[in-house]
Amino acid sequence: MSVEEQTPAAVTDAPATPGNSVTSSDVTVSAPPAPEHKGGPAPPMWLTDEQKNLLERRKKLAWAAQHAFYERAGILGKLNYWIGVPVVVVTALAGSAIVANHSSDNPLPTWIGLITVTAAVLASLQTFFRFGERAAFSAVAGNRYGRLRRRIEDCLAAPPEGMAERLEEIRKLEDDAGDQAPPLGERRWLRWQRFAGLPTPAGSNVSWWERTFGRRRGAGRHEG
Repeated sequence: MSVEEQTPAAVTDAPATPGNSVTSSDVTVSAPPAPEHKGGPAPPMWLTDEQKNLLERRKKLAWAAQHAFYERAGILGKLNYWIGVPVVVVTALAGSAIVANHSSDNPLPTWIGLITVTAAVLASLQTFFRFGERAAFSAVAGNRYGRLRRRIEDCLAAPPEGMAERLEEIRKLEDDAGDQAPPLGERRWLRWQRFAGLPTPAGSNVSWWERTFGRRRGAGRHEG
């Protein structure tokens, strides 16, 4: 009888698990033991090392951008209140004083003129800097980068089904977040980049004044 015509008389119903064996009357099949992974959970095997390192870096960049924009939104929101509330108070005081003095036919005192000018200046500054609008834009940008970070984390932890669609979604979210994000500021971005554990350019700790005028002052000196 040929090998192809031989059939096992009986096979156990237990599945072949790592370290166990399935035995029949003719052959014994042993499942190889699963390799042990030390140092935490095993990395996703459906990603290459280059892809995993790239996604980890993109996740850190998205985390840094998310918190940097949230910080910017918080500061701009406070500035909006610090200028907006005095504008309302000063304008109300100036209007009340003008009405009171006009009804009594008395000349307007100097302090009413100062209050009126102050209210006009503060209102102009609030309109020029647009603190409230910029705070809203920064908050939206922070939300976009937060969504991008969560998608990257899902891609690192998800099964391989639909991996191409996940990567394409990450690329689209990253492009949209970068195109629609307002300017962040170099110093704030470098500070949050260091918080995320990412490398920063040399000399990033130097202040803006030293980078702008320090070299110029030093350039005119001659060493003896």
